[in-house]
Amino acid sequence: MVFSFESVLLDCAYQFSVETLTPCSIAKIPVTFLASLRKSSHPFFQRLLERQLLFKEQKERTLLLHSAEARYLNFMEQFSDLVNRIPDYQLASYLGISPVSLCRIKKRLEQKRGSTGSPPFFNRSLK
Repeated sequence: MVFSFESVLLDCAYQFSVETLTPCSIAKIPVTFLASLRKSSHPFFQRLLERQLLFKEQKERTLLLHSAEARYLNFMEQFSDLVNRIPDYQLASYLGISPVSLCRIKKRLEQKRGSTGSPPFFNRSLK
């Protein structure tokens, strides 16, 4: 589900656009409906808040506590099917780095891989 709590809470326009990597089905839920769920303290809205809070905290923790290289390796582990399907500038943006930094990380990892013979992301943990 993609929506903006800011839009619901402040009754303002959504500030982002969404692009899919593959064809998909989209269900449109009016912001007014979400606002009514909020006003009635509906459990569904509460669950959305909880999930969004967890996602934001995890993303912030990752950005603050892990290096750009560790974030890239984690992405490779979690979303290996996406790595070759999205442009580097989008991946870099998701990781919170510049495309130039991503290029350097890839080159460095490729050099490490050449010396060990195995992909470094299979032996790496962020814990």
